[in-house]
Order: sequence, then structure tokens, then C-alpha cells
Amino acid sequence: YASVEKLGEDVRRYLAGETISARPATLAYRTRKFARRNPWAMVVATVIAIAVALFVALQTRHTQEVEAERNAAQLEADRAQEVQRFIVDLFASANPYRPADPDVGRRITVVEALDIGTERLEASLRDRPEVRAAILSTISGVYQDLGALDRALPLREESILLQRSLYGSSSRPVRDSLGSLATIRAEMGEREAATELHERRLELAIAEESADVAELADAHTRLGLHYWTLTRSEQAENHLLTAVDLAAGRGVPPVTVVESMRGLSTVQRALDRLEESEQTARRAIDLARAHFGASSTDTALGRATLAATLSTMGRLDEADTEFRSAIEILERALGSDHGDLLTVMSNRAVLLLSSQRYAEAEVLLAQIIEIGERVQGPDHPVVGDYLQNYAT
Repeated sequence: YASVEKLGEDVRRYLAGETISARPATLAYRTRKFARRNPWAMVVATVIAIAVALFVALQTRHTQEVEAERNAAQLEADRAQEVQRFIVDLFASANPYRPADPDVGRRITVVEALDIGTERLEASLRDRPEVRAAILSTISGVYQDLGALDRALPLREESILLQRSLYGSSSRPVRDSLGSLATIRAEMGEREAATELHERRLELAIAEESADVAELADAHTRLGLHYWTLTRSEQAENHLLTAVDLAAGRGVPPVTVVESMRGLSTVQRALDRLEESEQTARRAIDLARAHFGASSTDTALGRATLAATLSTMGRLDEADTEFRSAIEILERALGSDHGDLLTVMSNRAVLLLSSQRYAEAEVLLAQIIEIGERVQGPDHPVVGDYLQNYAT
């Protein structure tokens, strides 16, 4: 030190926690001295630094999530556009100036147009598996609704394989497709396979946190209806009641609500709770009329459900009126060889037998058997039921 005063000044500064002149004033040295003099300021500064770091990290993550959502939405839009273009081109095959099949021309049917689309898929969109899966699923669904199960089955199976590889084995597209495949298998008489598929679909939906109320209601409804065909009435009722309870909230499509009510009415009838069955069937009819109209297939199927209950209650004339109205609507909407129509016709035939109107029953059952053997195959279990009624 140049003087005693300089030394004394450094001692004073040291005792006050300040920097001294005898030591280099580095940033780290000054920071330590400041922290000792102002401990609360350093705590606040540290908290602010951490908060800023967290804010930056969260903003970065949010930006990345928004970007990912935007990219996913764009991919979904592109896929939807590709599917739309394929379907529009498919049904443009009826154009008489550019028919897909010159021998048929503009008289081409929906099934024939779908057959052409299936052939086109064999050699196209192999490099776009997500688009291919969506189109396969769409065409399979239309085939299924038209009752062309032999055509729907392989397309549905291929779409599931693609969906599993693209989205994972427990993804929503896979779960939805499992439900459709289960229904196809059941309608083809493969009841054990259908049971496994329905149960697996519901199991995956329950385990998935992102599963919505509508999906759960639909899964319970389909499994309940399937259990009914296996005469497992109590299990069927439990699932259908769950579906109806879920449907009491928002977000469940009316078609699912109506279907669950029809199924519940059927099970209540089997359990000999006929007044409950009638009330539930009428609720289903009212809901179907409100949402889909008096001439809709859902209203017709509701009336057929009510007719079966009225028949069991011995109100045969009322039941026959409902059956005939339902058959008229279904035949007009679905065609004369659809599985749902055959079921209603068969139930009416049973009513005619109960009413001892044997001549009418014989004519109706002969018609049902002819259509059933042609559409469902002579070895289908349902055709066996038709034959048994005919023998009666």
C-alpha cells in the first residue's frame, strides 16, 4: 500500500463486505461480494432467472406443439382431400361420356362402382399408406352397410393392418375398425371371433384416456347387442344400460343413442319385462323420428323392435301393423336383400305363425329363405333359423 490511509481504506471496505483495491476486481469476485452484502437480492435474482428460463422453455414447447398440431391438421386435410378425390372419381364412373365400364355405362350401381374402386386400389396409393387406409375403411364401411359382407371383410382387415403400423395397435382408427370387423364377423356367423373383437375394442377404449363418451357408448352398445345374440341377456343389459347412461350426457351421436335403446328394449323383452320394453322402444322411435324423420331406417328398426314386444304381449294386430310399416320403409331404403330387412321379415313370419296365418307365413318364409341362402349363404346360422320356422 502506498500509505497507511490506503491500507485503512481497504480494511474498512473489507469489514463492510466491499471489494478491496489489493485484489483484482473480477466479475466473479464482485458478484460474491455483492451476494454477501445483499443476500435477498440474490435470491430474487435467482428466482427471476429461473422464471425466465421456464418461460422460455414453455414458450418453445408451446411453439413446437402448435407447429406439430398445424402439421397434423395439414396432413389430415391432405388425406381427406385425397380420399374425397378418389371417391368423387369413383362415382364419376357413371358418366356416360367416360364410363368406367362401357358395358354398364350410366346404369352402374353403387356396388359395381365400389368394385371398380377396389380394383384401382390394388395398384395405387401404395406410397400413401394413410390415404390408402382411409379409403379402404370407407369402401369397406359402405359394402358393410349394403350387406356385401364378403367384399367388406378383406378391405377392413387390410385397413386394420395399415392403421396399426401407422398409428399404433390401440389407436382410435384401429379401435373403430375392430368394432366394424366384429360386426362383419358376427353377421357372417363367426360369433366367437366377433365376441373377441367386440370385447377387445371395448377394453382398448376403456384403457385409453383420450377415448370420448361417444366412443365408449358405441362400444358398449355393440357389445351388448352382440351378447344378446348369444342369449347372454344379463351381460347384454348391463352394457346397454351403461350405453344409455353415457348417452344421457352430451356428445353422443343420436344414432348411437337410438341403437342402444332398441337393444335395451330387446333385452328387456327377453327378460319378460314387457312394459319396460315397450316404453324403451317408443322412446327410441320418438328420438329417431325427431332426428332422422318418420321414413328413416332408424325409425323403421325402432318400430320393428316395438312390434316384437307387442307380439310377445299378445297384441298381435298392433304388432303386425308396426311390422308391415317397418318392412315397407326398410325395403325402400335398403333394398329387398339386406340383412336387417330379412330379420324384420322373419320376425313378422313368427308373428303370422302365432296368429295361425299359416298360408301367409309360408309365402313370406319361402321368400326369406331364398334371399337368405343367396345373400348369406346356405350354411349361415340365421338361414338355419329361417328353415326351422319354415318347418314349423
